[in-house]
Amino acid sequence: MTEMRVTHAVPADVPALAALEALCFPAAEAASEETLRGRVQAYGNHFYLLRDGETLVSFIDGLCTDRPDLTDDLFENPAAHSENGAWQMLFGVNTHPAWRGQGCASRLIRAMIADAKAQGRSGLVLTCKEALVGWYASFGFVSEGLSVSEHGGAVWYQMRLRF
Repeated sequence: MTEMRVTHAVPADVPALAALEALCFPAAEAASEETLRGRVQAYGNHFYLLRDGETLVSFIDGLCTDRPDLTDDLFENPAAHSENGAWQMLFGVNTHPAWRGQGCASRLIRAMIADAKAQGRSGLVLTCKEALVGWYASFGFVSEGLSVSEHGGAVWYQMRLRF
């Protein structure tokens, strides 16, 4: 294992991002390669990629907006990104199964939180399944109850970290 490093996404990363997304989420919830390409073009600097050498092992992403809640339309509309938006949204956490349990996702979430604070945002917002509410709470996120999201036909909880 080489020294792991955090980078941001560039267009050349899209195929690897799409492959990891497809590995980590059910098809109804996974972002397509086309969607990821649009996201990277609009806000590649809000993707946090963890690499071991040249191997992508984990990534998180999300746009910034003044809208306070994470709604389904934001997943598909990269143009909704506002670089000066008050809220950093967190769309997904993807870690290759071989790398799970080693702190990869935690490292990326901490990096996103630190950057959002440094950028003067109000905080971060995410949606997650009930089983992950406690894990996100360990980073300071507070559950706001059931989300309005119906993404992929799943039940989601909205969580917020205020600065």
